[in-house]
Amino acid sequence: MKRKFLLPLMGASLIALSSCSPFLFIDKAGGGSGNVPGGEILNPKEYWKETKNSIFFALYNYYGQEGQNFTARWLGMNDALGEYGVKVTGYEGQKDARQFKIDMSESKLPKDAEIYMVNNQTWNVSLQLTKPLTNKKPMAIVSTCNGVEFCSTQIKANSPRTHNATLGGFSATYKEAFENDTLHYLATKYTCHLAPIFAAGVAAVEGHPLRNEGDTALRLSISDWDIQSLAQYEQAEVYDNYKDNPTIKKSDIEAFFTPGNPLNDAKKLTEWCANSSFDNIKSIYDANRNVKDEKRGGEKIKVGLIVPGSINDSVKAYIEYMSGYLADIYNCEMLTNATVSSQVDQKKACEQLCNQGAQFIVSVQDDTNRNAAIKVADERGVYFANAGTCQNDKDYAAVKDLKHFVGSCGTSNDADRKAAYNMTKYYLDQMVKRGEVNG
Repeated sequence: MKRKFLLPLMGASLIALSSCSPFLFIDKAGGGSGNVPGGEILNPKEYWKETKNSIFFALYNYYGQEGQNFTARWLGMNDALGEYGVKVTGYEGQKDARQFKIDMSESKLPKDAEIYMVNNQTWNVSLQLTKPLTNKKPMAIVSTCNGVEFCSTQIKANSPRTHNATLGGFSATYKEAFENDTLHYLATKYTCHLAPIFAAGVAAVEGHPLRNEGDTALRLSISDWDIQSLAQYEQAEVYDNYKDNPTIKKSDIEAFFTPGNPLNDAKKLTEWCANSSFDNIKSIYDANRNVKDEKRGGEKIKVGLIVPGSINDSVKAYIEYMSGYLADIYNCEMLTNATVSSQVDQKKACEQLCNQGAQFIVSVQDDTNRNAAIKVADERGVYFANAGTCQNDKDYAAVKDLKHFVGSCGTSNDADRKAAYNMTKYYLDQMVKRGEVNG
């Protein structure tokens, strides 16, 4: 049977001042929902007939660690459950999701609804996925992390009609999962969102850093895009170009980093990043195909990257975008990447790059030791930025005043919480609709 999906159509509301205007979508604070347009209303009675009215929540074991991205994602799931009267307790500091307490005494879900929590950090695949999938045939698994890597194979083998929903990125792995029908909902971010923070580092080295009011570092957050089918994935993937003619070019953001330009303002750049829905980014991409960028002149800037020891496709794309297009157009010399391992943490990796003469360092490794690296860079007079994630309040407060900390760009805790909420609410809504149809 052909899959059908429920997804609201979005209308574009954009201001296109010129083919390369960076002000293309600062017309509405907060932007859109990020959804990729398209889809049809499904028939819940027919579509879910081979599954039961249950949902599994596959959770990374970082709940209770205040400010962490995975905690925010869990809280987004919890927000949606709370709207339907489902109360979850016992998760504060708890690393085993199976110990969560689920109270459905005030549930607004159908009487046959069931909610399960499993932990996807230290797997017992047989206990946590194979047996439950075989016995329960849930309508969906909603995951905070690694939903494709951990769940797809087990779904295909034990409950092929179960939906899989997760947060991730544009990559061959996620596309393949859509193709083989083991992924049905992906909250993802476009690769070229890294351009503003890279450009901010170059501007800082040149002597005109862009800082927030109060002389604090940037904290730029982007929107996730919600994708619910292979067709939508393929449509969105077109606008994730990060190579020779990328989605976001130097000309699209140059005004934000040009002294004297009215857009040379951290608040306006923050708004620009926040308004990064699919429709808005598509508008920029469509407008700038024939715009020729001018390479930055002057001396080359030495840039170092701190990267994870294990690089997935999304991180690989980040590295290729910065080392390729951005390094070329901003006239940068890329140093040998410093790799984080069990022997080399971010602090040591930062020291390595400083010793190589780095003037600007970008970290795409997300961990709690990153602030130590930021402080080392500041002490050495080297600019430092985080890419791929936006800092939580606690980490940002610890380093925001450092003069050589440029800032961060990626999805914030609030954005991660909203994405997880959207995924969860979508399937809770389907559970209710299924109940209404089945009576």
